[in-house]
Amino acid sequence: VEAMGAGIPVIVTDQVGIHHEVSEARAGIVTDCSVTQIESAISTLLTDPTMHSEMGRNGAALARSFSPDTVTNRLIEVYGTISNHCGQPVPA
Repeated sequence: VEAMGAGIPVIVTDQVGIHHEVSEARAGIVTDCSVTQIESAISTLLTDPTMHSEMGRNGAALARSFSPDTVTNRLIEVYGTISNHCGQPVPA
C-alpha cells in the first residue's frame, strides 16, 4: 500500500490479500507465484512507461482508500451494523 501511495505501480501475487483490489483498480500487475510470471511483470512495467504511469496514478488513488481515517470509518460502520443486529448500541 505504501508503494501505491507513492505512485509506484505494484507487482503482487494472487496470494496477497488485496490482489483483487489491485487488479480492479489497475494499480499494478497480479501474477501467480512463479518466477517466470513475476519476471514478465517486472519487464512489462520497466518497458511500458505509459502503463507504468497509469498504474502509478491508479495505485495512488487506491491507497487513499486504505488511509487510517477511511479504514477507521469503515470499522465503525461494520461494528455499528453488528451491534444493531445484536441489539446493543455502539458507544460514540
